Amino acid sequence: MVGGTGKTPCTIALIHYLKQKGYKPGVCSRGYGASVQQFPYLVSDGDPASSVGDEPYLMYARTRVPVCLAPKRIDAVKTLESCGVDVIISDDGLQHYSMDRWCEIVLLDGARLLGNRRLLPAGPLREPPSRLRKASVVAYTSSNIQPNIDLVPSEYHCLKDNSCVSLEHFVGKTVYAVAGIGNPQRFFKTLQLLSVTVIPCEFPDHHPFTQQDFERFSEHPIVMTEKDAVKCQSLSLENAWYLSVDARLPEILLDKVNEVLHG
Repeated sequence: MVGGTGKTPCTIALIHYLKQKGYKPGVCSRGYGASVQQFPYLVSDGDPASSVGDEPYLMYARTRVPVCLAPKRIDAVKTLESCGVDVIISDDGLQHYSMDRWCEIVLLDGARLLGNRRLLPAGPLREPPSRLRKASVVAYTSSNIQPNIDLVPSEYHCLKDNSCVSLEHFVGKTVYAVAGIGNPQRFFKTLQLLSVTVIPCEFPDHHPFTQQDFERFSEHPIVMTEKDAVKCQSLSLENAWYLSVDARLPEILLDKVNEVLHG
């Protein structure tokens, strides 16, 4: 399915879980939006999000595990293996059939589900609904459908100095809610559930933000997603924040991962 199902926070949560279990995970990614010229490419501390892509940068920054970019995932896998990685997670790699896999986790937005059940470009699907029967686990975000993955907001971070404030900080206040992600409505709804008055400011998915994008947002604070924030760190934004969100993975998903790893 096309973007906006919560893959990035779920990948980050899975990485943290594997590290707690003593594994050495790594991530292979296509690197959508990356401008680097040579592949495979390992994300490093000096890389801006604009050069390696927002999602790979965020996963590396949040987890500090090897993240390798390559349009051909098998090239990234070989590089990660040379880094001492013992579990490889392919971010958004279901259709890369040249890459072996032992566990397939499919995420669906519980509100949108399969949409009109048609393939791109007539609908949101990359493969027919029957493909779900082959997945190891199908889980749902933004839903009460089980197994459910909770996407839980934790705190606000200031882009200028990285200071943090609690979720109560913007209660009853009006903010410009900036989102350049696959499903911006979910972000807007999350802020509203936190009792924030939202002025929606929707941008295309993976939008390359510039200073000019924010010139009209002067009356209220700016609150954006963490994925958007990594692309805005070099900008001069005085009153801009991002909302960090953590995924809580269901036991059935973790059990399947453990079953595969111990099998």
